[in-house]
Amino acid sequence: SNMVKGTMFAAAQNEGAKPILTGINISVEDNKLQLVAIDGYRLAIRKEKTDINKEINFTISSRALGEAIKLVDEETESIDLFVGERLISFTINGYSFISRLLEGDFVNYKKTIPAEYKQRVVVNTRELINTIERVSLLISESFSTPVRCYFNELNVVFTCATAMGRATETFNTKLEGENFEIGLNSRYLLEALKASENENVQILFNGPNAGVIISPVEGDEFKYMIMPMRLK
Repeated sequence: SNMVKGTMFAAAQNEGAKPILTGINISVEDNKLQLVAIDGYRLAIRKEKTDINKEINFTISSRALGEAIKLVDEETESIDLFVGERLISFTINGYSFISRLLEGDFVNYKKTIPAEYKQRVVVNTRELINTIERVSLLISESFSTPVRCYFNELNVVFTCATAMGRATETFNTKLEGENFEIGLNSRYLLEALKASENENVQILFNGPNAGVIISPVEGDEFKYMIMPMRLK
């Protein structure tokens, strides 16, 4: 349930997207359960150890999966999944939920993830969420304005300028690597940070034009990537 909530926000929501992008890819390999969602602008990966020995790989609509986990409550200990060629069935708390699987191969997302990084910061997740929420108060839902982030060795200066006004806030953190400036979608950044559920996270950069990785300081239970926005 937590893994679904930690990935479904990154699946494509609009009807014009490729059907496969509206889904969550579920796989089991080497005793690890993995959920992946990608919409072309961001990527969400969650992993957990499992005692399932069989290799499994299928993709289900994120909307259907979101509806299925609504049947999960605090007393739910286990869920039975029956996966066929075209359909999947969930048995949860005495209810059966059946959905079609999405046809076609899932996106080859692995080649989009940078193999190394040039800059790195470690941040307190809640403090960064509060900062981004304050700076992005001026952003309207009707148009997409990037939050301008200037990283130096002592802090990050977040700036947002719209027709409504201008907001600036300084966030103290130590940068590993050269100073740089990048534009980020505040909603994408906030959703990834909130989904991490970790007190601290590391954020990895490859300059202003490459995908930004958010991951645990230790371990690999989640990985979120968001693409930068062009700054004027």
